[in-house]
Amino acid sequence: MICLNCQKEFDPPKQRGRKSRFCCEECKKEWKRAQPQKPMKFTKICEHCGKEYKTNNSRQKYCCRTCSEAVRKTGRTVYTKNCLYCGKEFQTISKDQKYCSAACASRHAGEQRKGEYFCEYCGKPRYSDHPNRNRFCSRECSDKARWDETRRMREKHKMIRAISMTRTCDFCGSTFVAREKANRFCSSECRNQNILMESHLRKEEQFSPQERICSYCGNTFKTTLRAQGKLYCSELCKKRAERHRHKKKRRQLMKKAFVERVGLKITYKAYKGYCAICGLPVPPTSEPSNTWAATVDHIQPLSKGGLHHRDNCQLAHRICNSVKNDVEGGFLIDWEAMLSEKPGRWDSQFDGLWDQLDKEEGKNDMAV
Repeated sequence: MICLNCQKEFDPPKQRGRKSRFCCEECKKEWKRAQPQKPMKFTKICEHCGKEYKTNNSRQKYCCRTCSEAVRKTGRTVYTKNCLYCGKEFQTISKDQKYCSAACASRHAGEQRKGEYFCEYCGKPRYSDHPNRNRFCSRECSDKARWDETRRMREKHKMIRAISMTRTCDFCGSTFVAREKANRFCSSECRNQNILMESHLRKEEQFSPQERICSYCGNTFKTTLRAQGKLYCSELCKKRAERHRHKKKRRQLMKKAFVERVGLKITYKAYKGYCAICGLPVPPTSEPSNTWAATVDHIQPLSKGGLHHRDNCQLAHRICNSVKNDVEGGFLIDWEAMLSEKPGRWDSQFDGLWDQLDKEEGKNDMAV
């Protein structure tokens, strides 16, 4: 930049605000003195001394402060006193004035207050002439006290907020501290469940049940909102219908795959009472409720094209037959490995098998 006064180039200092147009303060003062002064607007005569003066204030009556003070003191008692701080003699119209100026009054008051005080945070002694303004011994104590006060205020606001924002959840009934005034639920799960419940109630009001006939027993029943496509009057009828369909499908498969009649006794004698899948002995019973009862299993399942004749039939436990399902031939079960993988899973069922085998051995001993 170029200075306006000396016309020299200079680098302005890096500071905020408008950059100075002068290289130094002396150039700035010289440039101001060289500027032509504006003429005063009014020419007046002082009402105290009669001197002529110029001014820009249309209401001004006196040429200087001395004349205005002299006019103010006329007709009043003027006291001559000595200043308590600097000892200078001065005149005043106030009976209680003790200092010649406000500066002397403030300096004297500061010296009177100056003494030893204690820090409000750490308790260390400090020397100050402003005990109310300087309450701490250092900047660190001041910052710590301010942060402690901020923390106390935050805890106080939290307590007030916790008391004022404590509400009861409209869905589950538990108490919680709400973050906003419009919060009605303690969590998003309760809000979603409430929305589902309200929508379900609205749908129930609009829903009109229909009368239908049960596909299994023939009884009439009414549909509900959650089960509009219901075909059976109860779960019992549904299970019976599924069992009936399974038996019907089984009979159809047997008709297609039948070659010769194969009885359970023939299969039991052919395999000498041992399961062809797991190799354990089979109790000589065929009760449907017994999981270890003897059954005739097809090596190649009927659903996979197997035939019902002696070469395709084998002896198996009911539980082994159900585990095999429709797997083709060559399927074996290692119960020892299954017991080691899932200990305790099959203990109760194996206890039933050993009890049945022990009873059969006792009957055979009695017969002998």
